[in-house]
Amino acid sequence: MRGFVYILLTGLVFLFSSCEQIVDIDLNDADPRIVIEGVISSKPTIPQYVKVSLTTSYFDTGQASGITDALVIVTEDGALVDTFSHQLPGYYVSNKILSGKVGSTYKLSVYYKGELYEAMSTMAAVAPIDSLTANYRAIDMRYEEAGHYVTIALQEPPGIGNFYYWLYYSNDTLMNYGDMIIASDEMADGVYINNIEFSYPQQPGDTVRVEQYSLSEEGYNFLRILADQEEFGDLFDTPPANIIGNISNNGIGFFSASDVSESVLVIQP
Repeated sequence: MRGFVYILLTGLVFLFSSCEQIVDIDLNDADPRIVIEGVISSKPTIPQYVKVSLTTSYFDTGQASGITDALVIVTEDGALVDTFSHQLPGYYVSNKILSGKVGSTYKLSVYYKGELYEAMSTMAAVAPIDSLTANYRAIDMRYEEAGHYVTIALQEPPGIGNFYYWLYYSNDTLMNYGDMIIASDEMADGVYINNIEFSYPQQPGDTVRVEQYSLSEEGYNFLRILADQEEFGDLFDTPPANIIGNISNNGIGFFSASDVSESVLVIQP
């Protein structure tokens, strides 16, 4: 089951909270629909990818099937960047895009069975991570496991409209797989943030890496809606209700261009 960690950025406190929402769920056995997820990031060390699959019936407990015969094209500011090649089932990867550029607009075009599905995203800059620190916490009402807990600090840029998404790695293992950690600067515009603590206990010698991604407002809202749909565990599992993304032609999913800042910390005794 997908979790949801929504960080409320303020100058003094932060909250880990879950959202509850009444959802009108239509469980009809509809025809399969295309599901597209893609990320163009500014990080040059990871391959840029697009995943293309089909939904299944709500009552089908299997995973959505990966599409292997789509044509996947990405342009940057109107110029062709690459035609992605199919590798793993449903995964299309580019070896030509070394890194996306802040301020550039990327357009994704997916051709499948005579239909065209498109999405666009402009890469917004993300604030650099100032520091990662770790503090030992004993077991109490908040901490179920003793250990060193990592806190991130950053200067939130002035101007409301910054949105964040974090990935947290411990010894190169993604710890928040299936849990989205996102935030808006609506209540923290332009302030220094130094109290976002991640809920993963670490031991001395562990290496922690945090990646901080920029999001568009559209992408942020999409992830919030997705997290509310806790009846399914992954974007490519069978969805119980329609989720509005930025894929045209009645497609499901989201395409994003995201700037990335990262920091590494080795936990000391």
